[in-house]
Amino acid sequence: MAELLATLAFLSAVIMLISPLIKYVRWASGLTALLCLGSFILSPLDSIHQAGGMALIITSVFCLTVQYYIYTGLNMKYLNCLSGVVVLVTLLSMYPEDGLIETIHSYTVRDSLIGISESIIIGLFMSTFLVSSISGKKSALTIATACLIPIIYLRQSDYEINLIVISLTLCLFGWLSIFDDILSKKFRSGDGRTRALAISSFVGIIVIYITTYLSLSQVDRIGDGAGAIAVSMWLTTGITGFGLIGMLLPLLGFDQHARPESWGWRKGISFSPLIICLNTDLAIYVLIGITIAVIISISSPLVLENRIRKPVS
Repeated sequence: MAELLATLAFLSAVIMLISPLIKYVRWASGLTALLCLGSFILSPLDSIHQAGGMALIITSVFCLTVQYYIYTGLNMKYLNCLSGVVVLVTLLSMYPEDGLIETIHSYTVRDSLIGISESIIIGLFMSTFLVSSISGKKSALTIATACLIPIIYLRQSDYEINLIVISLTLCLFGWLSIFDDILSKKFRSGDGRTRALAISSFVGIIVIYITTYLSLSQVDRIGDGAGAIAVSMWLTTGITGFGLIGMLLPLLGFDQHARPESWGWRKGISFSPLIICLNTDLAIYVLIGITIAVIISISSPLVLENRIRKPVS
C-alpha cells in the first residue's frame, strides 16, 4: 500500500508539473503532500533513517507549505510547476525502486524524532527558497539560508548527495530572484544589451567549465586527465543547454523583466543542477561555477552597457 501511495504521489507531482496547461489543479500540491505523508505512515517504523523515508517527509512538508502560499494568492501555475519538478527529482533520486523495507539496524525513539525534525526543517527551508523567488521576502530567505547551510555542512555525510544539490540549487534560485529585482529597478535602460548578453554568457560558460574541471580533478575516480576534461565538457554542455532554453522563456510570456533573455539564461543555468543530479552524482561540482556565472550575468550591465542619456533641451 505504501508503494502504491508513493506511485500516486509521483503521478500527482507530474500533474503539478503540467499544471500551466490544465485547469482545476489548485489543490494538486496538497494532494501530493497527503499521498507522500500516507506512504510514510504505512512504511516501516525505521523508514525515516532511509533516504526514501526522508524524501517522503521532506516532500510532504514542502508541498504543504507551497499549497499554503498558493491559497494566500501567490502565482499558482509558477509554484505548482516548479514544485512539481522539485518533488519529481526528490522522489526519483531518493526513493528506492523496491520501496522502503525494514533494516537490521535498531533505532531509538529519540533518533527517529531527530530524523523527522531534520526532514521537516529541510522541507520548510526548501519551500522558503522557492516561495521567495516569487514573493521577494529577503528576511525569510536570509533566515533559511543561515540555518540550512550549517545543517548541511555538519551533517553532509549523513545526507544523500542529491538532497544537498536540490537544497543548494533552490537556495541559489531564491537569491537569484532577489538580485534580479534589484537589477530591474536600478538599470531600466541601457545601450548594448545584446553585446552584454553575449559576452556575459560566453564568459559564464568558460567560468563554469574551468571551475567544474578544477573541482572534478580532485575526485579520485576521475582524476585530472582526459576524464576530468570530458566530464567537465558534458556537464558544461548540459548547463549551457538549460541556459539556452531559459533564453526562450520570453517567447512564452515571461518578458516583464528589464532584460528577459538574460533573466532566462540565469534561470536556466541556476535550475540545471536540479535536473543533472538525476543523471549523475557529480552535479554538486558545478554549483560554484554556476553561482559565479550568475553573478557575472547580473553585474554585466554595469560594465558592458552604456547608459542612455536624455537629450538636453
